Amino acid sequence: MAKEAVSSTKEPASESFAPRRNEPLLREAADSAPAPVWMTNAEGAVEFVNRAFEEFAGGPADQLLGDAWLTYVHPHDIAAVRQQRETAWRQGHQPYKFEARFRRHDGAWRWFEVSSRPRLDRAGAFHGYVGLAVDRTEERAARQALEESEARLRLAIEAGRMGVWEWDIAGQRVSWSPELEAVHGLEPGAFPGTFEAFEADIHPDDRETVRAAVARTLTEGEAHHLEYRIVTPGGEQRWVEGRGKLFRDESGRPLRMVGVCADISERKRADEALRQSERRYRELVSGLNDVIVWEGDPATFRFTFVSGAAETLLGYPASRWVEEPSFWIDHMHPDDRLWAIDYCAEHTAAGVDHEFEYRMIAADGRVVWLRDNAYVSEKDGKKISRGLMVDITARKQAEETLRASEERYRAVVESQAELVCRFKSDGTILFVNKAYASTVGATVEQLEGAKLWEWVSEQDRGAVEALLAKLTPAAPEVRIENRVRTAAGERWMLWTNRALAFDAQGRWTEAQSAGVDIHERKQAEEHTKLLLDELNHRVKNTLAVVQGIAQQTFKNVDQGARRAFEGRLAALSKAHSLLTDRRWAPAPLRVLTEDVSHLCGAARERIHISGPEVMLSPRQALSIAMALHELCTNAMKYGALSTERGAVDLTWCVTGGAKPHLEIQWRERDGPPVKSPAQRGYGSMMIERALAHDLQGSAKLEFKPNGVVCTISAPLET
Repeated sequence: MAKEAVSSTKEPASESFAPRRNEPLLREAADSAPAPVWMTNAEGAVEFVNRAFEEFAGGPADQLLGDAWLTYVHPHDIAAVRQQRETAWRQGHQPYKFEARFRRHDGAWRWFEVSSRPRLDRAGAFHGYVGLAVDRTEERAARQALEESEARLRLAIEAGRMGVWEWDIAGQRVSWSPELEAVHGLEPGAFPGTFEAFEADIHPDDRETVRAAVARTLTEGEAHHLEYRIVTPGGEQRWVEGRGKLFRDESGRPLRMVGVCADISERKRADEALRQSERRYRELVSGLNDVIVWEGDPATFRFTFVSGAAETLLGYPASRWVEEPSFWIDHMHPDDRLWAIDYCAEHTAAGVDHEFEYRMIAADGRVVWLRDNAYVSEKDGKKISRGLMVDITARKQAEETLRASEERYRAVVESQAELVCRFKSDGTILFVNKAYASTVGATVEQLEGAKLWEWVSEQDRGAVEALLAKLTPAAPEVRIENRVRTAAGERWMLWTNRALAFDAQGRWTEAQSAGVDIHERKQAEEHTKLLLDELNHRVKNTLAVVQGIAQQTFKNVDQGARRAFEGRLAALSKAHSLLTDRRWAPAPLRVLTEDVSHLCGAARERIHISGPEVMLSPRQALSIAMALHELCTNAMKYGALSTERGAVDLTWCVTGGAKPHLEIQWRERDGPPVKSPAQRGYGSMMIERALAHDLQGSAKLEFKPNGVVCTISAPLET
């Protein structure tokens, strides 16, 4: 459809005309129009389009007649177009206008302003509409661009705390935007609008500077740009940046001045803070005697600033670093010069901060190790480097000493037959000697960095981890027996593990293990265990045979004597079982007393046991078990446990210091009255004679009226 140039084409009139007689003339006039024109009949169907419409659509007129033209309307606009037409028809064929997009023959969408007016004859009868479409695409694009530009300007003004002003020189009137009024601390519309009012807001110390700048613009015509201070009605001082440009009339006389002012108080405060920071920075670096603070040109490696520590650490005046272009390169150690320069140049070119260590030669000939932390940035559009040089000579010397110590340590460890492994708390192996590597069937290189657990038997790993977890600064050592996967299969090892380092929470971080092969010993212990189990089995069988013989022998003898013998035999068997379960190792006295008291049935609840943890040798355990059985049996028949109220206090303690003595006391109470027997039976003699002999101590029975008291004293075997 027509370009903007045809926008002056007259819209169709709605005055009366003779349709039939004037129609050919009207069509001919429409064809000569540069913009699309069409006519509809009284029913609204298009019955004529001009040549411009055909050229726009790229087809003959018959393809646009009726409602076919609607297929050229953008899908998003069709509903609005239909509504405009329908509204005009409902309101009595009123003129109507709308904007919509139409598809050109090349597929491009163009914006048109469409105007339609009714066709009426002289009698006022309606014959349809005649319409004209004007291409507004470029106009809309320009308008949209202007709106976007204005929106961006508004955003810039708001974001930059900026305001616009205009000074009508002839009328002596100054106009401020609301944003500028806000910069000056005024409510919208509160500015009086005079140059004097503007000057009144300027800080007294800056007022003449501003007047001079404005005067130069008036006389010389050059735009001005300056920074100055203002004082708000609330007394707050603000910094503003002002710009102004002069406009003249046709005769060259000053007409008006236009400009902007921006609130730069934040920037000024930041600038001041930066200046203060730089001042403090200079003061700080001047006081650092062990760190060289520097700044330089990365393209030439020339320094523009070094702190005073340069002279302290290397002995050269700081001025030489700045004045001599290649000072740094010239005084670098020859062995480090090439690689250090290449490394620094590569990282600087890529804009990457970097850190490296190298040597420099001091003024007195010393070799000084430096760690250089370089930071790459830009200043005024040019790359600069800043950094810190730290003297690490002492650390390097310590590292060299440590390396030599490590070599000596390795030499000593390698000469040992023991397996040595140093590892971290997560199991990472840090060091192994050749003996360790040879045993597990790997090289030292394969093991260092690997996980310790790969060579620990899966069956033992949980126990090993639990024991290692017990390492503390107070108890830094633990011995562990576990199986290790070796080239010859799994073998038992005895490890002495010692924590070497702890963190702040007291958790170990590094430990060392020294191990010996105990596989043969373990096999011997297993064999001994089998023999001991067999022996225990046979002893139990022997006791069972003795019990069977006793039953046959005592068949016709007093049943009390028979039960006493069987009870003693059962006590001996129970003590023997306890020792067997413990592999004939020392047995706890408490467990022994609880086992014997079970022979008393429900009355065992009235035996009150109290005493420290004491371990008895197998010989002592058997003898004391027999004695306690006799005491329990007697108490059940005649003593405190024969009544409902009676009770027994069984207590013990250890005395004697370096040569400990065990004191056991059996004390009955609240039972029937006790009388000393006319003659001593087997039980009494066994306790007072046999027990005392077996324990190499003493045993005393007292038949007190309130209850029997038995006191046993014997040296404690360890």
